[in-house]
Amino acid sequence: MNELEFRVNGMTCGHCEQALSAELLAIGGVVGADVDAASGAVAVRYGGLVERSSIEDAVSEAGFELVSWENEGS
Repeated sequence: MNELEFRVNGMTCGHCEQALSAELLAIGGVVGADVDAASGAVAVRYGGLVERSSIEDAVSEAGFELVSWENEGS
């Protein structure tokens, strides 16, 4: 299992967390998403190959801004 961590701007509540989680979980290969609105921290767990651009698109589709990658992942 691989993990990518990143920071997102624009989340303010639990609904924001749910909306972003749903978009991320819709990406093929993503098996888990931990989203914290208070800190803006997001961790995505995935198997196989997941393109960063797919994650960036999901964040944008949910209405938020990906501001930084926290680790390189695998």
